[in-house]
Amino acid sequence: MPVSGRENFVAYHPHADFRDGHKHPALLLIWRFTLIVVAILLAIWGLHWMGWLNRDLRRISDLSEDGPAQAMLRFKTLHRWTHLLATACVLGLVLTGLPLKFNRQPWIVASMALFGGPDGAALIHRLFAIILVGICLFYGIYMLILRGDRKQSLRKRISGPDSLLPAMRDFRQFIGMFRWFVGRGPRPELERWSYREKFDYWALVISVGVIAFSGAFLWFPTFFARFLSGYWFNVAMVVHSYAGLMAIGCTIMIHLFNTSLRREGFPVNDVMLTGRLSEKELQEERSAQYARLAKEDMLNQLRVPPASDRKRKIAFYITAALQVLGLATFILIVIAALI
Repeated sequence: MPVSGRENFVAYHPHADFRDGHKHPALLLIWRFTLIVVAILLAIWGLHWMGWLNRDLRRISDLSEDGPAQAMLRFKTLHRWTHLLATACVLGLVLTGLPLKFNRQPWIVASMALFGGPDGAALIHRLFAIILVGICLFYGIYMLILRGDRKQSLRKRISGPDSLLPAMRDFRQFIGMFRWFVGRGPRPELERWSYREKFDYWALVISVGVIAFSGAFLWFPTFFARFLSGYWFNVAMVVHSYAGLMAIGCTIMIHLFNTSLRREGFPVNDVMLTGRLSEKELQEERSAQYARLAKEDMLNQLRVPPASDRKRKIAFYITAALQVLGLATFILIVIAALI
């Protein structure tokens, strides 16, 4: 290693306590900032969920009254498989990362054997990380370049109704939903991707980006020590382990708020695995998209046969298992991160 790399490592504190504000104010600031952001996000989306629940209790319509025959395609096969793989990667990263980080806790050490010890857990952890980063990169390329509607201009792909990029209309719809919750305004007309899906998507992308970048510091310390002070490895440790865990836990819980802990999805929202939802649900939940498709005479292109009972049962059990595992993972993250 070059001399500069060894000199940079001198600034690294192998036993730095991020809660010690006198010795490590930067680490404490990062930790507190993460806790505050996570608490605020959970509070906002918790209120959003309670407002929706309150509104649902006063509604009479039944989204299932049309039956499964009125099925509409929402997610293609590629979307369903990448979502399932990304979900497995996120849960796998957390479950392999907890034993590596909190290796002095007896109740966590016991789980290390499931992954073949510390070396096995580290290897699996990195494999999950590579796959998840690859999915994010592929999906970004797919949305901008490889997507089926290549006749659309790049500008429309970025700002059109099928875009996942945030826009001011999403903020207005978010405020409009709270007004609708308390009966102070009409229900906002949502497009294919509402503010909920966009938040879920970008919360995961940003979390993965931050965690992946900090993880690269810890994976290749010799390389990064050539350019950066060793203290940055302390920062990377806090960001990757504590802040990263809380961010992922927050994303998991908010995603549950937005999908399955609502009347339309309770107790299990299997739309992602079946790729289908009822036409009435599309019309009620995403009225702007439904009106646009009707105007463009494209509704028939989305009408598909309903999923078979066998597929729906499989989707139900898989989704239920993932939801239980996600909720358990969130609880484990909170317990582990606060001890």
